[in-house]
Amino acid sequence: MIRKMRWSFIRVSMVAFFCVILLVAGVINIQNYRVTVLHQDQILEGIYEAEQRKRPVGERKQEDLKKTGFPQFEQPGRKQSEFEYTTRFFIVCCDPEGSIRYVSRDFVSSVSEETAREYGKAVLEKGRINGYCRQYRYRVFEREDGKMLVFLNSEGEFQFMENLLVTSVGVAASCLVLIFLLSFLLSKRAVAPFVRNLEQQKRFITDAGHELKTPITSISTSADVLMMLHGEE
Repeated sequence: MIRKMRWSFIRVSMVAFFCVILLVAGVINIQNYRVTVLHQDQILEGIYEAEQRKRPVGERKQEDLKKTGFPQFEQPGRKQSEFEYTTRFFIVCCDPEGSIRYVSRDFVSSVSEETAREYGKAVLEKGRINGYCRQYRYRVFEREDGKMLVFLNSEGEFQFMENLLVTSVGVAASCLVLIFLLSFLLSKRAVAPFVRNLEQQKRFITDAGHELKTPITSISTSADVLMMLHGEE
């Protein structure tokens, strides 16, 4: 019985801690995903606004041009020079009927024009404004002359989210093992008060039985003697 109580205590402790750590790990990963998506959407908005502000090369001022031709837009907390080399994206533009007019791949090298067109067609078929297409976060912008689809490379973000998920699962598993060991070691102390109460109850019953046995025996003996002297009446 005591053994069953100890294992019941361990099970309850493990279930309670599992629920708590699952909640914490879930909140951390979900919040990280939301922040990552929000940041990527801000970058996509910036790229679109930069493309909208673009003028023909002959009309742009020399100080607005860089060697890479990177669109001029600001990102909080990032130096523009760093941002140019850490952001990879391509753009697909289509007419109001959904036919792709042209593809811009000036800032990505791993995607061919054919692949970019396939991505654009897949996004148009989905009919969604934003989301993920393989390792790219995309956003569809409506314009007077059609639609602009901006695809932002998200391999780094995916890697970070995967690492965070693996790390949180590993930490959770390690904590569960630790809690199991602690629960096993402390379970004996946890059930000690119940064991003492049970022993006291047994002792009380034993003592009460001894205390009651003597008068009952005397009464029984006296009844037998009276029966012998007077017989049954």
